[in-house]
Amino acid sequence: VVHGDPDSLAGWGLSAEMVPPLDLELREKLGVPEGECTSEERLSTWFEESGVDAFASTHTCLAFALSVGGGRAVFNNGSAGMPN
Repeated sequence: VVHGDPDSLAGWGLSAEMVPPLDLELREKLGVPEGECTSEERLSTWFEESGVDAFASTHTCLAFALSVGGGRAVFNNGSAGMPN
């Protein structure tokens, strides 16, 4: 369980608009700069370094769940205490 992402308490690396496969429509609506994203390689490194099969994150205000292959997943509740 992380708040933000594995690199930063205030990180956005596990937010819906940052993880592959990229939701281009969502990214455009949120104004995410082109090229700014969490690469599949970085995501894989986080899993390997952490020794986990799933990340549960919060902080991003947009709930989602994503299977990233190899039995791994990312879950994000959006923001504890905020309606989603």
